[in-house]
Parts: sequence; structure tokens; C-alpha cells
Amino acid sequence: MISRGYRRTTRATANAKIRDNESPRRRLRSFLLCAPHSKDVSHTRCVQKELTMHRTKNDLPESTRVAMIKLLNDRLADAIDLFNQVKHAHWNVKGPNFIAIHELFDQVAEHVEEASDDLAERAVQLGGVADGLTASIAKRTSIKSIGLDLPDGRSYVDAVSTSLAEYGAKVRQAIDTADKAGDKGTADLFTELSRSADKDLWFVEAHLYSER
Repeated sequence: MISRGYRRTTRATANAKIRDNESPRRRLRSFLLCAPHSKDVSHTRCVQKELTMHRTKNDLPESTRVAMIKLLNDRLADAIDLFNQVKHAHWNVKGPNFIAIHELFDQVAEHVEEASDDLAERAVQLGGVADGLTASIAKRTSIKSIGLDLPDGRSYVDAVSTSLAEYGAKVRQAIDTADKAGDKGTADLFTELSRSADKDLWFVEAHLYSER
């Protein structure tokens, strides 16, 4: 006959094992992240950061994945900010070419939204967390604001084309960064996004030439 004490001990041990097995597959890791302190890339600033990393069988080195997750989240912030700017222009543009520019801005916004989704998913694939929170976007974006209320359609076209060009330049830089880090998959993603941004910029800038 098994004593009650033994049964309680056995049950407690089994419950502990279940809790261990059900624990989240993630861990908080501390990493030293370095970035250029000025335009001279030889001057860098390194800070200690904590980053939530999910376990994955992806064979890229963890240090590479950490660097790529940060890069992807930085460009994600740019993409989400750009999406909001283009939608703002889509809603508020006015002028004789309203319908053409209004619809073009909506198409550009869709492309940028798709880009943000690809960036976020790639960060998660590498074991990271995609940070699309509004407060984070405000801190991380490198895209200048187009302004709240511009006077005419040409002003909106000029402002959106400037933001698209800034975004495209950052994405191109990211291609080289990912390639040098040895992450061909992320470099390929940035190459695809670069082509899309260049095409959208071409379409938007065409409206500037037509009014000269």
C-alpha cells in the first residue's frame, strides 16, 4: 500500500516537471551592441542591451541574429512611419490631379505595409521580437516628418518622394550590413524591398516632372 505522503511527494514532483516543460521557450539575454557614433564609421559607441530571444534551430550564429534583429526592427520603424506618412498624404492631398495622386499614395502605402510585415516576420524568424509599438516607432524612426498640412498636391508629392528616398537609402545600407554579417536571407529581403521602394519613388517623382 502506498502512503499518502509518498503520493503527495510524487504528485508534486510530476507537477514541477510539467511546469518546466510548459515554461516559455525564450530567454532574456544581455548583448553588447555597437553602432557608428558619427559619420566616421571608425568611431563607434557600444551599449549593453537586453534582448528577448526565442529558441530556434536556425543555424545562424546568435550574435549575427541579434544584430540582424536590431537592424530589422530599425527598418521596421522606418517602414511603419513611412506608411503613416503616405496614408496622411493620401487623405489630405488636394489639387487638380487629386484622384491620380490620391490613388497612387494608397498603392505606395500598401507596398510599404507589405514591407513592414516582411521585416517583422524576418525578425521573429531569427528568434527575436518584432517591435511595432507606437512609442518604439517614434524613438527609432529615421524618416523625417512630411508635415501636418501642406498647401497643395505638388508639396505632398515632393514630401512623400523625399521620405521614400530616405527610406530607400536606409534599406540599401541594410543590404550591405546584412551581407557582411553573413545573413544572405536578410540581405535578399532588403534587396527586394529596395527595388520596391525605388519603383514607388519613380512613380511618385513622375508627378513632379509633369508639373514643371
